Amino acid sequence: MEKYGTVPKRFTKAWWEYFWDYYKWHTLGTAFALVLIAITAVQCATRIDYDLTLTAAGNMVLSNEQSQLITDKLSEYISDADKNGENHVFLQQLTMSSGETVDPQYEMAMSTKLTLEFAAGEGYLFLFTKEQADNYLNSGECEGMFMQVSEWADEMPADNLLSLSGGKPYAVKLSESKFLSDLGIDMSDCYLMMRLQRNDEKEEDVANTKYQNSLIAANLLIVK
Repeated sequence: MEKYGTVPKRFTKAWWEYFWDYYKWHTLGTAFALVLIAITAVQCATRIDYDLTLTAAGNMVLSNEQSQLITDKLSEYISDADKNGENHVFLQQLTMSSGETVDPQYEMAMSTKLTLEFAAGEGYLFLFTKEQADNYLNSGECEGMFMQVSEWADEMPADNLLSLSGGKPYAVKLSESKFLSDLGIDMSDCYLMMRLQRNDEKEEDVANTKYQNSLIAANLLIVK
């Protein structure tokens, strides 16, 4: 190893000054890497692997209390996908609006997050306000992203609760949801849509259990 000048006796004041002059960036870089490793380790150790995930997107805003009521109640009906002895449900809200006062950067961030949920997220259930539901129902992407209601519903809802894409029902309006009504939550302007399983999910036991949990939750939400 190359030495820079005369190396003072180790751990003396002069040695510390010498060390700092020549190795401070190495030391800071190593310290930074160790901090990142520690943070990642803590996040992995404390991360909750949810057995059911729902995504609410649009100009709706559910309070923390309302969100908790929904997730607590749904957790009573689902299975423990990761076998940790607990049923965890997550309801994430991606608030969007078409109003003129909306921050375009925020809107873009929420839209990107929603796109990532379709491409790589673990959630199958999406609660859309009418505007967001129409974005997909009126686009050519609907068939390749969502399941028809007839493919997941135990009983087909009344026609007036269904929203169509290409003449086929893909969304159920939640205006008559007994589940939500019993909780005192009004989501009458919301529509439930269920994402298709990706190929990588079909071969995994945990992913399949989460899919089955989503079927259970979807049917609970649409019962009148």
